[in-house]
Amino acid sequence: IIQRYAPAIGGSEAWCEGMCRFLSKNGVEIKVLTMDIYNEDEFWRDPPIVNCIVRLGRLEYDGNILIRRYRRNKIHPLVFNFFKYVLDKGLKIYFYGPHSIEMYVKMAKEIKDADIVHLHTMPYPHNFVGFFIAKLLNKKIAITPHFHPEHPFYERKANYWLMRKCDALFCVSDFEKE
Repeated sequence: IIQRYAPAIGGSEAWCEGMCRFLSKNGVEIKVLTMDIYNEDEFWRDPPIVNCIVRLGRLEYDGNILIRRYRRNKIHPLVFNFFKYVLDKGLKIYFYGPHSIEMYVKMAKEIKDADIVHLHTMPYPHNFVGFFIAKLLNKKIAITPHFHPEHPFYERKANYWLMRKCDALFCVSDFEKE
């Protein structure tokens, strides 16, 4: 479960794609749940039409890797401010985008047949949603946080709590590991 997947360009996206391809070539059945976001600007708003150079399919295959892309939602400002106050200010859980209500709703159906749920890219909310659904379904959970030490959105107790509660944690660098 990751916020964006190839052909979107980014560090966590490239790492996730490489890991999925490696595992798939070694016989592991992989399903990626992600959002239909290409550029980071699209986390919060629709891009101008001149920037729409890539059309992402709702269901794609990269070799044997199944990729399900869900619509990113713009959250109504009143709802956003409510959750921002409760989650971000109260519980210190990063609430800012991107969000996909469609992906959150369909996650249980997608996760129920999985052996392992692998979460990517702290501090985005899909990690917490995926974690709680996987826990409810009694699944093993791994996380690759792509953590940015000393960044205020990452350095929150809730993020450390989530990483400690996962069954496995993968670090992509010694800096992240420290």
